[in-house]
Amino acid sequence: MTEQSCGELLLEVKNLSFAYKAETPILEDFNFSLTGGEIAGFTGASGCGKTTLFYCLSGIIPKVFKGNYRGKILLKGKPLEELSLARTSAYLGMVFQNPDQQLFSDNVLEDIVFGPENLCVPKTEMEERLAFVCDLLPVEPLLYKKVSSLSGGQKQMAAIASVLAMKPDVLLFDEAFSQLDGEGRTAVANAILRLRDEGCGIMMIDHSEENLKTADRIFRMKKGAFLEQRIY
Repeated sequence: MTEQSCGELLLEVKNLSFAYKAETPILEDFNFSLTGGEIAGFTGASGCGKTTLFYCLSGIIPKVFKGNYRGKILLKGKPLEELSLARTSAYLGMVFQNPDQQLFSDNVLEDIVFGPENLCVPKTEMEERLAFVCDLLPVEPLLYKKVSSLSGGQKQMAAIASVLAMKPDVLLFDEAFSQLDGEGRTAVANAILRLRDEGCGIMMIDHSEENLKTADRIFRMKKGAFLEQRIY
């Protein structure tokens, strides 16, 4: 995430369609591109396919969840199907609505450093990444707390921190504000703006447009189709 990546084409989606088994397509011929230094917001009623889209973009579909998949996704110019989920996570980070899906270590510090350690990040750089995350988000007081003792909002903050420690070029947020209080939402929104300014490409799902005010573009979704609107 550097200033040099601002304006760089990070993600391309070409004619993406997906249906679970023999069902009606959730997504149909969706085309989209995301550049560094840009925030795109996605909204729509529950069940309209927003999370399905993000599962496709992260490689979870079709590598984990199977179905009728068609189209092409390029991540930094590389076909997503040629990248393992582990390799994808070095380029793209996804924050889920439920933080319990992402937190599995004994304490917060272990969760934050888990991803970089698996990528064999050197100790010095690991320390730099930890400092970077603590500067972005108010997680330093949580580092040595047991995950099981945290509130929902604290877990959400820890989950976001663990993704940001990977320093991905593309960030996907699926209802990332869902368990945060007002102070937490402000902290995360400010972090998102800072990451955008540093060249990160960011996509956000949220049912509340109030949480998408940082977006440069907003897509409203209905029955698998997206209508792009520039609101803010």
